[in-house]
Amino acid sequence: MFQVKGIVLLNIKFYLLIIFSTLILTLNGCANDTNQGEVSADSLSAKLPTTLRAIQLDNTNLKVEVIVDGGSPIICTGLVVDSSAGTYSCNISLSGGAHTFTLVYSIIDPIYGVVQVATTSGISVTVIVGETSSADFSEAVVTMMDDDEDGIDNITELAEGSNPEISNYYVTGTVSGLLGNGTIIQINNGNSLTLTDDGSFTFAIAVEAGIYTATITTQPSNPNQICSISNTSIIVSVESVTGVDVTCVSETYVINTTVNGLVGSGLVLQNNNGDNLSINSSGSFSFDTEISDGNNYSVSVATQPSSPNQ
Repeated sequence: MFQVKGIVLLNIKFYLLIIFSTLILTLNGCANDTNQGEVSADSLSAKLPTTLRAIQLDNTNLKVEVIVDGGSPIICTGLVVDSSAGTYSCNISLSGGAHTFTLVYSIIDPIYGVVQVATTSGISVTVIVGETSSADFSEAVVTMMDDDEDGIDNITELAEGSNPEISNYYVTGTVSGLLGNGTIIQINNGNSLTLTDDGSFTFAIAVEAGIYTATITTQPSNPNQICSISNTSIIVSVESVTGVDVTCVSETYVINTTVNGLVGSGLVLQNNNGDNLSINSSGSFSFDTEISDGNNYSVSVATQPSSPNQ
């Protein structure tokens, strides 16, 4: 009986070992699928850098070059991009043996032409003639190019329609008193931003050095407010960028009342249990305190007239 138990225990350990080994192989396989590309003497396939995967790329707007062992760049031909998977493959002529690759990525822009946007650190690969080998790109460090050294990388400036070789700067500002919705501020009739809360803001598109005009194109509603800019002229230069200061105040309304048939004296009206208004004759009258848009008002009689009583 004891021996049978030992056999059962041994079998359980054996099956657990198989399951555990299979799990390790499965996890390793997933890691390889994620981190490795492939290389042969005449082809290369790899994942695009993360930043480039967010862009709709194909063989017409992407250029890939390979620098082998510090030599001159070799252009990948026959480029095929799978944007949904974030991968690409291409043709390249390589000799067998151990090499160090540096990958250079460029965007072909319709306005600014071929613009380098990213490079990788050195990648160690082994090319076997007649075979396709795995190439581990997981340790490669991607550097985003910034030709004009303005702190905004080339790919971002291209996406914004800006020249990556001319320094661009983000215009910032602050808004206070904002309660309503739908406020839109704009600089030079194109760079628009919707303001939603009090605090600081930054226009989404960077601009070149120059003088720009800021305007409020849509005033806030719910409640209705009037927003104004204290410095509509914005000076953008290498040294500094003028901030935009926006102040919003709610629209206010005068509360009017009409009294008919008053004969006595001492009538006192109130609005919202305050703002007393003394009235001695029939006619139209206005409370001194205006009511902001979106607020309620309630007119009541605080003191009835006397002599005669009414």
